[in-house]
Order: sequence, then structure tokens, then C-alpha cells
Amino acid sequence: KAPPLISADFCIYVMNRVLMALPLWVSLQRPALDAVHCSLRLLASSASRLQVECRKASPSEPGAPAVDYQLLTQQVIQCAYDIAKAAKQLVTITTREKKQ
Repeated sequence: KAPPLISADFCIYVMNRVLMALPLWVSLQRPALDAVHCSLRLLASSASRLQVECRKASPSEPGAPAVDYQLLTQQVIQCAYDIAKAAKQLVTITTREKKQ
């Protein structure tokens, strides 16, 4: 069974929420930790890239070049992987800091 499709508009909405949450996350973290800054940069850049890729999947104007959905799918998967990686790094750092 094929997974349900997620609309490009919903994807853009979710990435907007992620980008809006980043300043709050930054304010809750120790600013001196380079690892936190690297993970937050990866999260922000990946979320921004995912927004761009999702916009490509939105209905385009007449005369616009055709979308290569296979390539677009690969790009979206890579962005999602990078977001998950950054989130895992942040959780790991936060958990380690709370234990110390």
C-alpha cells in the first residue's frame, strides 16, 4: 500500500513552524556550545531547503518547465533526513547537558 501523499502547502506550513521555533530553541540553549549552533544551522538550512523543494511541487504557472518528480522526491527525502539528523543532535546535546 502506498503511503498517503502530503500536500506541498502542508509541508511549507510545517517548515514555517520549524523556522519559527528555532529562535525559541536558541534562547533555551547555552549560547557557548558550538555543537548546538552547528545543529541549529543544519536544522534551519534544511527546513529552508525543504520549503523551496515543496514550493517546486506546488502547481506551477502555465509555460513553466516540467517538474522532475523523481529528483524532487530525492531532494525532499534528503532534506527530511538532514532535519531528523539535526533534531537528533540537539536532543543528544540537551540530554547530555542535563545529566551533567
